[in-house]
Amino acid sequence: MGSPAARAQLLLLLLVVVGTQIEGICFALLRLRLCRLKNSATLEVQNICLLLKLLHKLYTATQSSWAIWVRQRICLASLEGDLDGNHWNILRELLPLYQAITSVSLGNGRSTAFWQDVWHGEESMAERYPALYSHCRTPTQSVYAVITGGLRGHLVTRLSAIAAKELQDVQALLSHIRLTDAADERSSPFAAEDGALITSGLYSMIKSSREPALSVQAGFWSSRPPPRVQFFAWLLMHGRL
Repeated sequence: MGSPAARAQLLLLLLVVVGTQIEGICFALLRLRLCRLKNSATLEVQNICLLLKLLHKLYTATQSSWAIWVRQRICLASLEGDLDGNHWNILRELLPLYQAITSVSLGNGRSTAFWQDVWHGEESMAERYPALYSHCRTPTQSVYAVITGGLRGHLVTRLSAIAAKELQDVQALLSHIRLTDAADERSSPFAAEDGALITSGLYSMIKSSREPALSVQAGFWSSRPPPRVQFFAWLLMHGRL
């Protein structure tokens, strides 16, 4: 049957020739698998961008039968649910990057991760309140779950002095949050006017973060800052802000 890379490439060719109608996620995940077998960094970045577009479709598309089907089976705040397999593990691995390039205008809070998404101000709650986040037992909860059930129940029993102070600050913030019946809305500097994700700039950002660079830029990328910090740093470096 040949090598795994050859079999994956042959399957891609057959899908194109026969014209089989499968969901875009299957093409993207297969190509990502193929590029990893071939160790092609450029192709891998291209497919990361494709998968980010699919994630954006999952969170924002209202007429997609695939997105509607998936939403019925997982929690959008964490991508956890009844769907398993390597392809879903890849999408879950990309979720922090997707959260770093999007912000959320709260509606019902059900699709928004309380700690990892940016839904209040310019930072995620995990970045703004790191001590409290380190005491969290369930870091993948949605904003809806935390606000309706209370934040204290998601934390360990004993808090450090710093975490206790941050808890007071967060509870004061949450006292002013009012959820609605509307769906959460995501936005991104990489989105077009129609809401679709444009990945050309995103491709450049990811590719540049993986390439050897000089002086200050090299030191910055090698320090492994959080994804959202990397994102804004790239915008600054390229005159987007």
